[in-house]
Amino acid sequence: MSVLIGGYYTRFVFDDGKIGNTFSEMSLFVLDLTHSSKDQLISDMTLLLELFSLWEDKSKVQGMNCYELALELLRKDIYFLFEWLTYLGENERELIEKWSYRGRMRERHSQLADVLDFEELKFKETFSRYTPVYLSSIDKLLDKQDLGSWYNELELLPGFYPWIRSFHDLHHTLNSKSNVHLVQPRILDNLLVLTIRTEILIKSILLNKYAESEDDLKKAIKLLAAHVADTKSKVVYEAVTGKDCWDLTSLRHTPEDIFHKIDSVSVGQRWSKEQRYFLTQTLKFIASRNYFAHHSYKDGDMNDQSSSQSRTVLISCLYTVLYVYASTKA
Repeated sequence: MSVLIGGYYTRFVFDDGKIGNTFSEMSLFVLDLTHSSKDQLISDMTLLLELFSLWEDKSKVQGMNCYELALELLRKDIYFLFEWLTYLGENERELIEKWSYRGRMRERHSQLADVLDFEELKFKETFSRYTPVYLSSIDKLLDKQDLGSWYNELELLPGFYPWIRSFHDLHHTLNSKSNVHLVQPRILDNLLVLTIRTEILIKSILLNKYAESEDDLKKAIKLLAAHVADTKSKVVYEAVTGKDCWDLTSLRHTPEDIFHKIDSVSVGQRWSKEQRYFLTQTLKFIASRNYFAHHSYKDGDMNDQSSSQSRTVLISCLYTVLYVYASTKA
């Protein structure tokens, strides 16, 4: 099928007499040229997935290498057909759901998500499954919330995919049970991306929700304080940018524990547990952001799989993004 589509694309370009046609236009052209329809392509996808399931079973039972080779070629055809359908206007998520099992029982066809092994699906699964684990100490934020829906909304924001990729990779690296590492760990690299993109997401939420654009993080948080309707969140935003709290994130004296003073901050002693947690986690995110922007003296510790500070950075970034997002929905 890949050769067929590639050949049609070449013919499409030459027939039209110019380069620069969109893939959507090409998809419609091929559909018309083959006297086919979108419904026929959907039917073909079902047949290909049923064939994939059959060959996969035979490969497991018979152990013949020819089936493995055939499965890889079939996987490519399924991928190109999937791409064809998306260029014809089909929604990626709906296509994946269409060829997913409705219950625990296996069906005649393989699941599209298993065949194509989309990394984006793994990101969503990691986010939905492990966010409650990381935030278990303060579960009121997530009470009765559909994290899948939150993910779908957050992924529309600029900067989300570098953020979720780093979160996904960090989760698996920090929780790996293997003691043997033949490559240098990328924990530090992912922490750097996570903190920077957390700042970008905060600004993206501000722009998306209130049409306010601000490059400076402190000013962006002040704008959130001015706009959010929830009074409990508003006072926390105001406290974060206050001198007493903001100075705790500067790390001018290169403290050994960059979060020690934040944990003992005196601001908000009469606040709720949720408000105090939001304050400290936001300050820890800002301190982390400042560390990765201006320092390197803790890099060795941060790049260690067993580092508690690396986990603290991850949790602070995760919680800050989710709380900022939730506070703008209130």
